[in-house]
Amino acid sequence: MIIDDVRTHPGYYNTPGNAYAIDPGQTYTSQVLSSHCRRISIHPSGHDCFFKLNGSSAEHFIKTDEREYITVPEGSTIQVKLVSSNSGTVYISEYEW
Repeated sequence: MIIDDVRTHPGYYNTPGNAYAIDPGQTYTSQVLSSHCRRISIHPSGHDCFFKLNGSSAEHFIKTDEREYITVPEGSTIQVKLVSSNSGTVYISEYEW
């Protein structure tokens, strides 16, 4: 995973792709991203969440109502789960190059 400086890629915010609303529980729920997607934003609402990419063992934490933008490899799958509850939604937006 690469967290990069969006100011060097101004087109990121001008080309939105698909959007997903995932209602995970305390076990991982997977979402396959579009094959051309290279950047996403993740926004948990209701509860903190963990996410990981492509079945990695490395978990990453995002606090409730925080939004993170990350660059992902083409053809990625993202897995998300909530930290302490079964009620909450994780919003994922795709951005194209």
